[in-house]
Amino acid sequence: MNQQEKGKVMVIGHRNPDTDSICSAIAYANLKNKTSDGTVYEACRAGEPNQETAYVLKRFQMKAPRRCLDVSPQVQDIDIRQVEGVDGQTTMRHAWETMRDAHASTLPITTQDGHLEGLITLTDVAMANMDVDGAGVLAAAHASLDQVCRTLNGTLITGDPNDRFEKGKIVIGAASPDAMEGMVQPGDVVTFVTPTREMHGGFICGKAIDNRSSCVAVMYAAQLLKDENQPYGLTVTLTTREEVGGMGAQAAAYTVNPTHAITVDVGFGWTPDCKKEQCGTFGGGPIIAFGSLLDGEMSRALVKTAQEAGIPHQTEAMGGGTGTNADHILTARGGVKTGILSIPQGY
Repeated sequence: MNQQEKGKVMVIGHRNPDTDSICSAIAYANLKNKTSDGTVYEACRAGEPNQETAYVLKRFQMKAPRRCLDVSPQVQDIDIRQVEGVDGQTTMRHAWETMRDAHASTLPITTQDGHLEGLITLTDVAMANMDVDGAGVLAAAHASLDQVCRTLNGTLITGDPNDRFEKGKIVIGAASPDAMEGMVQPGDVVTFVTPTREMHGGFICGKAIDNRSSCVAVMYAAQLLKDENQPYGLTVTLTTREEVGGMGAQAAAYTVNPTHAITVDVGFGWTPDCKKEQCGTFGGGPIIAFGSLLDGEMSRALVKTAQEAGIPHQTEAMGGGTGTNADHILTARGGVKTGILSIPQGY
């Protein structure tokens, strides 16, 4: 709602007004009326003027401002934002993302025909994360497979997306087999441990090789640079939650406030079930990314550096989001010039 729809803007001094309060209201309202784009400003007073003020107004032939004793806010004064509702089966993650993107602290829960069923607030989201038993959260919420996939940004490989967890819990099996025996019950979802193994040809396989290999590469590069005097500041960060929203990279980029950033991640290395033109080559060096969200100057500088140092390298084109922490770093504060180096990995 704009100011014209709301009516006049009242310029009021303090209660029991004296000469400076009344004169300031008159002068400021007059200034705003001469410089505004059409909004009407009216000088008002919050009490009776004293004798001195009455004399000054009479001396300069000024009419006393209108008396206004009630400045309580009304519904018409409120800037009401329209926030699209969500259905009652939405995930807490989606509800939070909707409120974050709309800069809203309250979100309506509506039916398909738009009728209000309830409200969810940021406090509700926070309390839900704090109060629910972590081990039994899926069964307690009767979460569907579709809701779990949307929360994790994952893809359901098999099963009905409408199936719901009716029993079972989440337990990290870091204890001994004897200790775990009493914790695992029928209906629990089990994920097997996948230790890192060496393979033929100098390859390795294991869980989270993408994150682990990227961290090793960054730490080794930092070790090589530790004794060199460079004309720039360098900060190395190893961040978490890259797969679930990039909050670690967001926090790090905001704290460090860099001018330039290089994100190290992995790219698709060629395997027989992939198209060669869409993949990097194992042993061909790091993959330097070019894309609409990335800084072209940074990408070209990485290529030039590799060429001058005789480092084997590859390039790839990225359309839209990169799927890496670069998406969260490049928008930090006033913006960060960002490039990506990827290590070829097979899947």
